[in-house]
Amino acid sequence: MRHVEVSLLIFTKNRTEVNMKHLFAKCILCIIMISITGIACATECDNPKSSEEVAYCLGKELRNSDVKINQTYQTLISKLAKDEQEKLRQDQRAWIKERDSVCNCTSKESNREKWYQWLLKDYRKTVCVTRYTRQRTAELDRMLTDLSLKSEVKETPTVPAQPASKKVKNVQGNYAMWSTNNKTSGRWYFEVTINRADIAKFSPTALSIGCTDRKFHTTSGVLYQIRSSDTNAPVFREGFALDLESGKLYLRGNGTWYKGVPGSSGGLDLKLNPHNCGIETTVLIAPLIEKGYLQLNFGEKPFVYSIPDSYRPFVEGGK
Repeated sequence: MRHVEVSLLIFTKNRTEVNMKHLFAKCILCIIMISITGIACATECDNPKSSEEVAYCLGKELRNSDVKINQTYQTLISKLAKDEQEKLRQDQRAWIKERDSVCNCTSKESNREKWYQWLLKDYRKTVCVTRYTRQRTAELDRMLTDLSLKSEVKETPTVPAQPASKKVKNVQGNYAMWSTNNKTSGRWYFEVTINRADIAKFSPTALSIGCTDRKFHTTSGVLYQIRSSDTNAPVFREGFALDLESGKLYLRGNGTWYKGVPGSSGGLDLKLNPHNCGIETTVLIAPLIEKGYLQLNFGEKPFVYSIPDSYRPFVEGGK
């Protein structure tokens, strides 16, 4: 059958023209679809709505930053003397080691894309790696700028030291607020109020809110990306119902349960291991808490919404 079609295309001028027109039309359609897809992806990342969309967009940022870091690093290496090159290599290895340790990046996956897929499933790890990546990108950019300035005045290029006054030690506690008590059983509730407009004006950030399995260091919850353009975003309140009898985490947005109500088969699945709960950010968290832009309420004060039946405030005693 295919042989007959080919023969017709060769010997029938009209059929050839028709098929060429069809082929041309298909090409145009493909181009349009690719363009629409690209625009759709860009639009999603301009204003991601769900945690899954935020993870997708942070993944794009991390992949792009990986390329940027590598390019800047290679440029620096090419401009430095051998002893300074080795110093920079050691610095880069130390940064990767610290990032993986602090962010609990335990995956041994050597394929970079598969590593990203593993990372982006855990929102706490995603926020932590995003923070480290943003900071390292800025550090390398500053090094390259300082190096260029030294070259202009004919000084010997060296790895520029960062002024001590500008250094902020990347201690996990500076960027996170978590419950001090682990829960091993029972049903527990807490709320977080996010004033997105004030955060956008003060210090845009990505943030993860949820509960972490203390045995496997995996986190379940929600993911936000608050941008400088979100200055008119409304206040949002998240409620979290942690069920360590059934192995579930139920999510509540502005009073409405989504992905399932407490007691249902919905919600996020958890292992029945000890958990603690809280927030992780890409910027220093203390100013956000002190100014009231981010409010974590484990039950120290009245909740905005009623506690689900059989649940207790997270702050209460008991495990």
